[in-house]
Amino acid sequence: MATTTDVPLAGPPPVGSEVKSLASLVKKSFSSSGLGTPLIIPKGYGCVVLTGIGSVVLLKWKSMKVSEARRDFIVPNPITHSDSCMNFNCTYRAMQSTLEIYPQFLFLLMIGGLELPYLSTVGGFIWIVGRYAYAKGYYSGDPRKRANGGFYIIGQCLLLIGAIKFALKRMVL
Repeated sequence: MATTTDVPLAGPPPVGSEVKSLASLVKKSFSSSGLGTPLIIPKGYGCVVLTGIGSVVLLKWKSMKVSEARRDFIVPNPITHSDSCMNFNCTYRAMQSTLEIYPQFLFLLMIGGLELPYLSTVGGFIWIVGRYAYAKGYYSGDPRKRANGGFYIIGQCLLLIGAIKFALKRMVL
């Protein structure tokens, strides 16, 4: 059952000791509800969010490249493979292979960023640049050149470190 406190529910924002009592009220309500401690968004998490936005820009660019390839090589929707045009296939696969791992990237970025926001930002930036280089190599028409962007995996490993640390700190044994 909730109890009343001396913290006003309306009016001017709390200051000084009122802020401390409001923070303790929030912490106490989480603890008594069985929810544990509240999740605090760390300083620097805005960098993580901006990195996520950068990845959306990367995907939009890749999508535009597929649209250009469809137009240039006359491959209409919904066709996803051309028997006669390797350049279209390479452009399409550069986009598709990124989409195949994008959910993992976002999960690791957002969860790892809660624990290590700056490491996650760096890891996310490396991943984005690596996927860009991967696409540029693929767009050449020689699928082997996609390996030029293989360093994206370094960024993914950094993201994994943050997510693992987040999980380990919150394990209930």
